Amino acid sequence: QNMMLRLKDQTAAPKAAIDGSDVEAFLDMSEYGYTVRTVRELGMKLLDLLQDICEECGYERKIAAIPIHLEQEVYTVSDIVHCFVPPYFGSVAFYTTTMFTSSSIVMERSSGLFERSKIAGLTMVEI
Repeated sequence: QNMMLRLKDQTAAPKAAIDGSDVEAFLDMSEYGYTVRTVRELGMKLLDLLQDICEECGYERKIAAIPIHLEQEVYTVSDIVHCFVPPYFGSVAFYTTTMFTSSSIVMERSSGLFERSKIAGLTMVEI
């Protein structure tokens, strides 16, 4: 309703109509890269939607170019060390353990230490 009031009377729209057609977005910034992309996509989709509404109502598409104001982030850490290093170390830890596990399995198959211990009569507890 406020958007339509603003579209009908652009020069003398009441302050309540202008404030009511504002878009405020509050996002969690703990995943910085993902959130920046989400904010950009959200803004573009909203502007496209408003421009489509204006076009269907017979108004110029330029009228719907409203300013999108983003509030201060809830959790903001834009430092690259805090954003990208933890997933990097997580993947390094995963691939390192995978590499060591697979190499120990291959080494066990080639040397046959487990089979020789079973043949020697050792139990699982002794191995």
